[in-house]
Amino acid sequence: MNIYIDIYDLSCGLWKTPPDVAFHSNVIEYTKASLTLKGNTYWHVESGDGFLHCFDFTRERFGPHLPLPSDINHRCSVSLSSVKEEKLAVLLEQTLGEFEIAVWVTNKIEPDYVSWSKFFKFENLQLKCCYLFGIFLIEEEKKTVEAFDDFNNWYNTYIIDGESGHSREVDSTKSSHPRLYNIVSNYVPSSVQI
Repeated sequence: MNIYIDIYDLSCGLWKTPPDVAFHSNVIEYTKASLTLKGNTYWHVESGDGFLHCFDFTRERFGPHLPLPSDINHRCSVSLSSVKEEKLAVLLEQTLGEFEIAVWVTNKIEPDYVSWSKFFKFENLQLKCCYLFGIFLIEEEKKTVEAFDDFNNWYNTYIIDGESGHSREVDSTKSSHPRLYNIVSNYVPSSVQI
């Protein structure tokens, strides 16, 4: 099943459907969270070994499959975030056996090219959760990650020190909502008036 993409052009106030651009729902779930960075939108695709798929709004088409960091395997959960709207970050989480996470940040990312640097990796991380549910923020200068989890409708926030591996729970909230996705996003203040 293909879902075709319409793009709204703000300069002329019209919708357009680019030729030969389909959102392949058998490859990317259209309900899956995405990340927009530098005017392009990226999705993690779980097919095969997994990859990133980028929609390039300048060319109005999908780019080639972009490789994920080398740590990824079929047992990893993958979450996307950004660092100051300049870099894409990926959190790889393995919960089978030992609770292990790795965070990678791009050195360079374009619609048809990506290179990665490992931010940190820890095995046996001591968190009270079963898994992190895909939302995280990076403070690159302080080498910390703020990560979120949900367990039995309790939503916890953790700060993880990327140098020592120490983590601490900084917030715990009971919620009546069964799922809490995409409530956090990266925001960098801008002097551009909207």
